[in-house]
Amino acid sequence: MGLSGLEPPTSRLSGEVDANGVVQYGSVDQSADQAHPVMVNGFSEARLDNFCQSILLDEMPGVGQMTLRIEAPGDDGMTADNLVLGVEQVNGDLTLDDVQIGRDAGTFDAGPSGGEDATTGNFGIQAGSMHLSDLKQEAWSTTASTLRLNQVEITAEPGRNECF
Repeated sequence: MGLSGLEPPTSRLSGEVDANGVVQYGSVDQSADQAHPVMVNGFSEARLDNFCQSILLDEMPGVGQMTLRIEAPGDDGMTADNLVLGVEQVNGDLTLDDVQIGRDAGTFDAGPSGGEDATTGNFGIQAGSMHLSDLKQEAWSTTASTLRLNQVEITAEPGRNECF
């Protein structure tokens, strides 16, 4: 969903994440007319409690500013397989288990299958699992082979009503 001539907005995501098969490396997300540096975060399996994702659209015809908001409350609000995010910023309290920092991203053997494009020679981090609490994340892109939202509520509201 985009408006002609407007830069695609970032989405804001909040909650608490547990994941298995974790990879992270630098890359670039490409919009119609601009490249965005991102940190790719990939997970074989991910669970997010109290899921909230919001997208602020600044110039909607006839409305002006509008917020698209997706919420799935409680434990296991959102679960995903082969989740890959193009992230601009992540804040929270992070614990990585079985971590390898500085690994050549082209040699990863954990992480999502079929969804990542880490290039040889690129600096990367790989971990068996992770826990991230108090998540506040801004992302340009999200892909997954399967995405499940429990008790989902999706709203479109005038004005600014982001997750954080």
